[in-house]
Amino acid sequence: MGSLNVAISNEAKAFVDAIAEMKQISAPDVVRKALSAYRYLQEVRERDGAITIQRADGDLERLAGL
Repeated sequence: MGSLNVAISNEAKAFVDAIAEMKQISAPDVVRKALSAYRYLQEVRERDGAITIQRADGDLERLAGL
């Protein structure tokens, strides 16, 4: 497997580190999961044209710019 080195801002690194600690996984695993989710959203968007989420209050929100 090849490797990829990516620089992220301190704010993004802090977020990744916080999620990794909370989920008890490594920071690279957080990034892998995020990329997997992004890939899935891109595939859905390419097939269906839009991604809509339903918030806890029932409101629907269309995601744009992914």
